[in-house]
Amino acid sequence: MKIAELFPSNYIKTDDIPAGKPVSLVIKSVELETIGDDEKAVLYFLKLKKGLPLNKTNATVLAETYGDDTDDWAGKAVLLKRDMTDYQGKRVPCIRLQTPSDSSGESEEIPF
Repeated sequence: MKIAELFPSNYIKTDDIPAGKPVSLVIKSVELETIGDDEKAVLYFLKLKKGLPLNKTNATVLAETYGDDTDDWAGKAVLLKRDMTDYQGKRVPCIRLQTPSDSSGESEEIPF
């Protein structure tokens, strides 16, 4: 049994995204949720139970393409891809969002 099966998460993790090709999804809604001590915007998708807590980088990508009002993002396409970022002096995996107009190449269907 895998650890992810023992401790399931309500949120998409980096390991959920296959390396190499982005995952194509459609936004269902953006909800405010308490995660730990913080209130975060969480992106939810059609055909998927898990959400993706938004960081400023990913929220900005969506706002630049779909506008500043998160209510207008429902029904819009988005691509999730694995990437690396600097965090507390270390390179760590992360999830980055792209809009279809920003991407090139093929995408995967929902793997999780």
